This record gives sequence, C-alpha cells and structure tokens, in this order.
Amino acid sequence: MKYNDNGEYKDIYVKAFDTLPIGTEVDYDGNTVPTGWTEITNPNVYSTTETDTGKIWVDDKKIYRKVVKITSLVSGGRYNHGISNINEIISVSGMAYFTGTGAGWQLVPRVVGNSNFNLGLGDISSTQFLWEVGSSYTGFSKAYFIFEYTKTS
Repeated sequence: MKYNDNGEYKDIYVKAFDTLPIGTEVDYDGNTVPTGWTEITNPNVYSTTETDTGKIWVDDKKIYRKVVKITSLVSGGRYNHGISNINEIISVSGMAYFTGTGAGWQLVPRVVGNSNFNLGLGDISSTQFLWEVGSSYTGFSKAYFIFEYTKTS
C-alpha cells in the first residue's frame, strides 16, 4: 500500500487482515505514520544491522533480515549472530571466500558426497551458530550469512 507524504508516495504495509481496498492511498503529515502502519524504509537493504524486510510470515509476524560477516574462522567454531529475540528462523544463506584450496567464492550451505568439501552453518541457537568447513578448503578470507527470521517481540 502507498501513503501520500506531502506529494511523494511511499510504500507501507499494514497489520494482518487489512480490510482497505487494494490501491488505497492514506494521507498523513509526513512526520508520523498512521496508527497501525509501518513505513518500509527499503525492503531490499542487506545490512549488518537488523532490517525489517516488509514481508510477513505465515504466523502474521514481521520478517527481519540481518547479514552476519565472519573474518576469522575455526571449523566447528561457534559465532554470535547478534540477533535478539529470535522467534523462528525463516532462512539462512551465504557465501564464503577462500584463497587457498577451493579458492574463490563458495556457496553456503554446500553439501557434497565427500564431507571434506562440505560447507555448512547449523545448530542455530538464540545467540550463536555453528560453522563447519571441510578440510579441503584453505585460506579462509571472509564469509557472509544472510539470516531471515521473526521475533518474539
């Protein structure tokens, strides 16, 4: 839905079960989003700070996104994701960069028949996740993981 911000139309979404017709425009003063509405600042932002995606999960909760960057690696290590109040993890994806064996960007998760070439992220708890790297990858440089999730509050 769009609202009129002094002549500039911006995207917003309303709480679940909105009964306004499709295409409805809502005027407001440009300072305060109307009660029950949330402005979507930019749903396509990928940031290391939590971002409201503007999407709603099946339980009518907002979906948030956060990019977690790792610059040092210990296979089997646990890393803090820095996300508070996780309710449900919707998806996790990522890429890792290696400069030695297996050089270049590698998709995470990557599971193959030989565990030496597996790359994975798992055992996600309310504060951290487990990072597994097969022994065939060397020269780790960095990794980015995109978490999408809902919150308890």
